[in-house]
Amino acid sequence: ILQSAFAGAERVFKLLEEPITLSSADNAQSVKPMRQGLEFKGVDFAYKEGKAGPDWVLQDIDLKIQPGEKVALVGPTGSGKTTILKLLNRLYDVQKGSITYDGVDLKELNLEQLRRRFAVVLQDVYLFSGSIRDNLKLAADVPEDKIQEAAKIVQAADFIGKLPEGYDTEVKELGANFSAGERQLLAFARALVLDPDILVLDEATSNVDSETEARLQHALDVLLEGRTALIVAHRLSTIRKVDRIVVLQHGKIVQQGSHDELIKVEGLYQQLAAFQFGQLALA
Repeated sequence: ILQSAFAGAERVFKLLEEPITLSSADNAQSVKPMRQGLEFKGVDFAYKEGKAGPDWVLQDIDLKIQPGEKVALVGPTGSGKTTILKLLNRLYDVQKGSITYDGVDLKELNLEQLRRRFAVVLQDVYLFSGSIRDNLKLAADVPEDKIQEAAKIVQAADFIGKLPEGYDTEVKELGANFSAGERQLLAFARALVLDPDILVLDEATSNVDSETEARLQHALDVLLEGRTALIVAHRLSTIRKVDRIVVLQHGKIVQQGSHDELIKVEGLYQQLAAFQFGQLALA
């Protein structure tokens, strides 16, 4: 046991000693509520260098997202959808071009404040050790009534109320004592508690059955109301409701428009819709 603990400690210290490559500039600007929107200007990005140069994941991306606008990113696997979401949180810096928040380059903004403007809901929800209450408020100083109100709005309060210890119920490792749908509802409630300006959803309803999806869709509608959102989704029910769909292929934007506009035009979106949803999607 002691030998195993030493091996674990060695990995922990190795991680702690890893140099920080992304941080706020010395004169970083504070981040205020968004008013002008987000904009990608000629963005090229690669995770690594190949023998012949960078292996570009994104190329020449020009995209503007207005405050309050809901934008869906669709495209084949590997087209760069999730990468765009990661760049918004500045998990990586772009090699060419820029990404701006209210006209200011992300590199010039306070990194911690910037990330607090976003709430991210992933396909695989991560629940931390601790109680349900701890997971919903994270480290924020949030009043109990706000936590319970958020759970009620996204319809998570129903199953929480049936638990013997309610909001004090301990979450097992990675939320193993909850179903996929329950974990997703908790993630939506957590995002609502944080009350973000910008919501980032990466396949947030793809791992559930149709009945659970109906509950999640209601929760999602509430969560999206009045917020700027960038959504990676394949579910037609989610895509239909957004303001704009951006279609990516091989790291480039090939189409933009609403579902009704794109479905009438021969192109990648029409092919994806027919393949994933059947001919009914084209009606």
